[in-house]
Amino acid sequence: MHWVYVNPATEMAYVEYAADLAKRYFVEQRTVLGGGTVARPFKCLTAENAEAWALLAERFFGARVSILRARFSRRLTSSFGNANPQRRTVQVAERLRNAPRWVIDYVLIHEIAHLIEPGHGRRFWELVNRYRYSERAQGYLACLSETEA
Repeated sequence: MHWVYVNPATEMAYVEYAADLAKRYFVEQRTVLGGGTVARPFKCLTAENAEAWALLAERFFGARVSILRARFSRRLTSSFGNANPQRRTVQVAERLRNAPRWVIDYVLIHEIAHLIEPGHGRRFWELVNRYRYSERAQGYLACLSETEA
C-alpha cells in the first residue's frame, strides 16, 4: 500500500467540501421523498468541480502539476477523459457525470498524470495506481465501454 502525504489544511478543505455536497444531496433527496419538488436538482457546478478537482490534483501530485481548467465535456464521445499538457487542461466525458465519485476521481487522476508523464509507460501507471480505487474504476469503465458498444 502506498501512502501519500496530504497537507492537513488541504485534507480538511477536501473533507469539508465533500460533507457540504453530501448535505446538499441529502436535503434534496429528503424533499423529493417527502413529495416536494426541487427547483434546481443537485449537480456539481463547474466552479465546484474545479475546486474539488484542484484539491484532488494537489493531494495526489503536489506541486508537480497545476491545472488551469478542468471540466465535463460533451465532445468526448469515444474516450472518458482528455488532457492537454500545453494548456494544462483536463476534460472528463459528460456521460460520466452521474458515475460514482471514485470513478470520476480515477479518470481525473489518469488525465492529470498525463500532465506529468505523457503516454502509458511504467512511470505513468505508477502514478495512477497510487489511487486506492484505481483497479475498481478500471473495471467499472471497462464494463461501461462494453455496454456502450
